[in-house]
Amino acid sequence: MKFWHDDEDDFLTRRHSIRQAVKDRADLAIARMAVIYDDKHKPVELKDWAYIKIVKGIGTGYSLPSSSKLSPVKQGPFRIKRKVGRLAYELDLPATWRIHPIISVIHLEQAYPDDVYHRTAPRIEDAAPVIVEGQEEHEIERIIRQSADRCLIKWKNGDETWEPVANLKEDVPDLLRRFQAKQRQKRAEAK
Repeated sequence: MKFWHDDEDDFLTRRHSIRQAVKDRADLAIARMAVIYDDKHKPVELKDWAYIKIVKGIGTGYSLPSSSKLSPVKQGPFRIKRKVGRLAYELDLPATWRIHPIISVIHLEQAYPDDVYHRTAPRIEDAAPVIVEGQEEHEIERIIRQSADRCLIKWKNGDETWEPVANLKEDVPDLLRRFQAKQRQKRAEAK
């Protein structure tokens, strides 16, 4: 006569061997994934200067508010202050750039002294604000567009922001009047 507890040792041995086989396969898969990851993610060594790659549209990465299809694909070069970890660098960015100075190597490209792009690439100026009556004020380059209560302003430092029309009437009434007159003239010519 055979009882249930007679096969208990055989059952436990089989379960243990299955568990060990699954663990061995998982360890092998982890090792393979580590090799593939390491092959694709080799640490990049950048020296002295680097460009920041600019993304156009809604892609992941760094973009500029005024970028278009014809804008440069990279900005810089910027001086490298220090290496932070294996895959990031701290750059010396202009004060007007409102991004964190520590940037992943995915978004960086080495800049060389004899690089043609380095000599011809347009840079966003680091325009300092003007001090008026103890207040910092930035210079307006032009008014781009107007809605009911706001205007899209292009600043001399390259930024574009929506500002209330009431502020513009108070701060730069002549510029606002000229813009509105030009818009009326365009609408009249279109009719």
